[in-house]
Amino acid sequence: MIRILFTVALVCFLGSVQGCRPLSGSDSNGSVTVELLEHDFIYIEDADAWLVFAEPLSDSRCPSDVECVTAGSASIRIQINRKSTQSSFVLEGFVGAIGAEPARGITDSAEGISVSLLNLDPYPVGGLAANDLYRARLRVDY
Repeated sequence: MIRILFTVALVCFLGSVQGCRPLSGSDSNGSVTVELLEHDFIYIEDADAWLVFAEPLSDSRCPSDVECVTAGSASIRIQINRKSTQSSFVLEGFVGAIGAEPARGITDSAEGISVSLLNLDPYPVGGLAANDLYRARLRVDY
């Protein structure tokens, strides 16, 4: 019980600091597209669940100003929180920057909610390390 209360308090605190950016409203089929910063979340009222971009795990995508033999990939951890359960999964594959063609097939699900990773920023450039927070564009089906 204490863990659940702590999680709710943390989510409320983070919500006052960051907040998500819905790109589309829920449609009649139970889906929405959102952009979340790492450690950011959105409450999906119709599904009674919190969707959290928990963390970026890896990013080996080929920098935009370099010619590579393979495109590389990126992976992020997604967490779904409900009142009494918590699930997480990893989305991994080649994904372009926001504004590029959306990725296809980078999808997983838990708790009756399917999440697809469409785009991920910042996209690598040369040997420079990005100091920006990662921002994921996600399609959520419930």
